[in-house]
Formats: sequence, structure tokens, C-alpha cells
Amino acid sequence: MIEVRRSTPEDFKKVYQIECESYKHPWGMLDFYDDFVENPRSVWFVAVECDVVIGFAGLWIGVEEMHIVNVAVTKSQRKKGVGKTLVCQLLKQAESENISKIFLEVRKSNIPAINLYKGFGFREMYVRKGYYQEDGEDGIVMILENK
Repeated sequence: MIEVRRSTPEDFKKVYQIECESYKHPWGMLDFYDDFVENPRSVWFVAVECDVVIGFAGLWIGVEEMHIVNVAVTKSQRKKGVGKTLVCQLLKQAESENISKIFLEVRKSNIPAINLYKGFGFREMYVRKGYYQEDGEDGIVMILENK
């Protein structure tokens, strides 16, 4: 059974391993660590199965809005609902903080993620041309507005 819980600094090594496994251009380790452990506006969750971290999700909390910054699942656990479970946890966090708007950026080519977010009611706002600096891919900005 999958458990989702708030992350701890002890989770960092496995979370960063999943980050590197999941993205062609992962966040830099020090930047990631700073956000994961030191940033007071960041909230990170991990998905755990049999005491092993299999995915993670992070967000930044602002005034009446939240920004989903990262969701990733280890390759062996993809397409099993782990990402959906993590996004559900992020939305619960938003509700508990009385957040009215949730934003995110997603690669234009990441159709599975786009479909996942649309399944939660996110809609596309606009395209940021060349948003991903490593390769120039466009990013789609999406929003979910809670009434």
C-alpha cells in the first residue's frame, strides 16, 4: 500500500535520485536541496511503499496561491497511480491552506502529465515559448481555480 507523507531531510538522497532518473535536465543538486530542506515556502511530500520512497511532489505556497514545482515517480512505479496520489495530496494541502489558485508549468511534450492535471480540472492558460532553457522546449502554464 502506498503512503504519502511530508518529506524529511533524510528523504533527500532518494528523492534526488528519482529527480535525476526522471528528467533529462534535473534541477542542480544544491538548488534542489535548498528548496527541499531550507525554503520555508516549500512543502514536499513523498510516496512510500514498503519503506521505500517511490515518488515525490513539491509546491511553493504564496498568498492565496500555490505553485506545483515538481512531481516525479520512479520509473518502475509509473502508470500505477502514484503521480495521481501525490497530486491529490498537493490539492489537499491547498485546501487546508485556503488556496484559491494553483499554478504549474509542464513541458508541451509531456502529454501524460498534461492529461493527469486536466483530470483534476486544471486548464491551460498560455504557452511560455522556450521556457525550458536546457533545450528550448515550450512550457504550458496551467491553472486550477478553487471557488
